[in-house]
Amino acid sequence: GMVGSAQGWREAPYVAVPAGADALVAGLITVTTSRGATVSIVPGVIATGELPDVMRGEETQIVGALASDPMLGT
Repeated sequence: GMVGSAQGWREAPYVAVPAGADALVAGLITVTTSRGATVSIVPGVIATGELPDVMRGEETQIVGALASDPMLGT
């Protein structure tokens, strides 16, 4: 989660909820490391309101899991 934060490699701004895989893909930030590897940073999601709530990092992996196996969502 921290790699895409303001203190990480490069900031990946949050995507507003509701957000599906397409919104996360649109928010990807690409970084080239000093060794030449290309890495994509997935943005977190944010629910704005009186008490904003955010989700970043490992929690967003559920989108990939559901995309690869839709039965997980049942």
